[in-house]
Amino acid sequence: MIYGKNAATFCQRRTDKFNPAEECRPLIPATEAEREVVHKNGTLVHKYLPELVLWIKALHEEHMIEGWRCVENVVIFNKGNDHGSA
Repeated sequence: MIYGKNAATFCQRRTDKFNPAEECRPLIPATEAEREVVHKNGTLVHKYLPELVLWIKALHEEHMIEGWRCVENVVIFNKGNDHGSA
């Protein structure tokens, strides 16, 4: 796998003097099963929670998450059902 200028990377902010060139590392390639989960969750967010798309994008741009692979679970509740709220 080639990691170049446009390769997916994850950068962690460790200090207030953040230097992406020093603190970025290549992402671990996702397995086929992980890619399916990411696709399913992304589809659900786009369909049912579109207001979160820009928020997730902003988190990624600030290097707080790796991207859509960090959206681990999306649960859509049916209207009118009691889902354990008090």
